[in-house]
Amino acid sequence: MPELILDKEKCLRNMEKMVLKARNKGLDFRPHCKTHQSAEIGNWFREFGVTKITVSSFRMAAYFAKAGFKDILVAFPFDPNQLKLLNSLSEKANLSILLDNPDLLPYLHSTENRVPFFIDIDTGYGRTGIPTEDTQVLEELIQQSSLNPKLEFSGFYCHAGHSYKTPDPEEKKAIHTNAIGDLALLKEQFYTHNPIALYGDTPNCSIQEDFTGLDVLTPGNFVFYDLIQSSLGACEPEDIAVAMRC
Repeated sequence: MPELILDKEKCLRNMEKMVLKARNKGLDFRPHCKTHQSAEIGNWFREFGVTKITVSSFRMAAYFAKAGFKDILVAFPFDPNQLKLLNSLSEKANLSILLDNPDLLPYLHSTENRVPFFIDIDTGYGRTGIPTEDTQVLEELIQQSSLNPKLEFSGFYCHAGHSYKTPDPEEKKAIHTNAIGDLALLKEQFYTHNPIALYGDTPNCSIQEDFTGLDVLTPGNFVFYDLIQSSLGACEPEDIAVAMRC
């Protein structure tokens, strides 16, 4: 049977390095748990003073809420089919969601508890989110959300995942510069709402040093790293904390 081997000391070093990087840049830190999906590993972050987390589904949010995490962001555009679970989980934890379409708002009229939300922003990845330049949709979403007293617009979220597609340092830097620049412009444009900017992709969070305009880092793969991350220059081979014995 295949066996996953985890080097805890390397894992802890990877965690500490990213936590300190965020802290030294004056940023909050909300690590993504989609890579490890483990409450035990999630609890290791508490050793570094980290209590806020990011997940990729309501099912994952339920798992970590049961494990005692009280501040959870579900970083995947809201699915109306998850409303019942949203209402249940928001009674147990401070649960934040992502929205990327004004058409989702009517489904949230049945929200029973306060729900902070971030707008998913696409800065070129093309997977999900509202393109930065589509300010009309952004304004519509923010304005219409204000009609629901349970919804609280909190800011903008961006995963610039296209950084995974290039090993070229200059191309990765250009992706990063464009993404943080777009988020800074959105914060300026909608400054009356006091939005914050969340940003997370492991390659650029590991490599880059300029995070001007951001407020929170949300990478996840850095916990273990892997050969792809090493090929992208995000880590050294000796930083990889997992292996598979087959």
